[in-house]
Amino acid sequence: MAVLTFQVFAKTTLIDIEYNCVEVYQKETDNEWRVIHSTWSFIRPMDKKFDKGKTVV
Repeated sequence: MAVLTFQVFAKTTLIDIEYNCVEVYQKETDNEWRVIHSTWSFIRPMDKKFDKGKTVV
């Protein structure tokens, strides 16, 4: 069994969308890896962490 997590940044001409993805793989008896679970969720703008950077006076 293996777990893969990644983020997808889809930039299109209509909309920019960002996703978190978690997929669980299982190695079958035929020696092939297959996805047994997959979860996709939006990255909400309020969940992002932005650097404060320099103080503007």
